[in-house]
Amino acid sequence: MLDDLEDLYLPVPFDHKGHADMAEMSAGCHVCHHHTPQGAEHPACRSCHSVATVKDDVQMPGLKGAYHRQCLSCHREWSHDTACNVCHMPKTQRGRPTPPASQPSSAM
Repeated sequence: MLDDLEDLYLPVPFDHKGHADMAEMSAGCHVCHHHTPQGAEHPACRSCHSVATVKDDVQMPGLKGAYHRQCLSCHREWSHDTACNVCHMPKTQRGRPTPPASQPSSAM
């Protein structure tokens, strides 16, 4: 499903510092960096999650699926809105917004 929407939306710009500052107020870095041993340097997400779409193992999703699973779980708690355009800007065609496609109420 995520690949079907790739032509409609831009990637999400990610503010790591802003999220890291929020993590200090909550459960810490391990909320996002979920399998990093205490005191170890956090590896890049793609070191565990494949850039290619992986459909074999829901416990180890591909990179795009992992971002969506990880981000949406927190964002769902504070905004309750999981529509794609809450985070993703629509791509444009010839200077005009792309016509809205029917989208599910939740990406997960």
